Amino acid sequence: MSPQELLAAYGLRATRQRCVLADLLFIGSGRHVDAHMLNIEAARTGHSLSLATVYNALREFERAGLIRRVAAPSERVWYDTDTGPHRHFFIEAENRVLDMTGNCGDG
Repeated sequence: MSPQELLAAYGLRATRQRCVLADLLFIGSGRHVDAHMLNIEAARTGHSLSLATVYNALREFERAGLIRRVAAPSERVWYDTDTGPHRHFFIEAENRVLDMTGNCGDG
């Protein structure tokens, strides 16, 4: 599915900036990103976006249900492209979020 089709499926207008960010976000599955990381990735691919644009797009993607915010003990706000039920583990020394698999002590 193209970024344009994905955004349309979630009721979002497919602006150039949103398409760039959706293309970066949905490479593979289960990505954990923050706005700064995504902004750097966009710049590396030749797309100059303001950090405010990235923050706004991430919030819009979250509201639409494309991504979800991850609760992590970090100064950064993390987002996950896997919106299914699962838990996370934050590795502070690496400033990285990982998905937890298995029951995680449930039941």
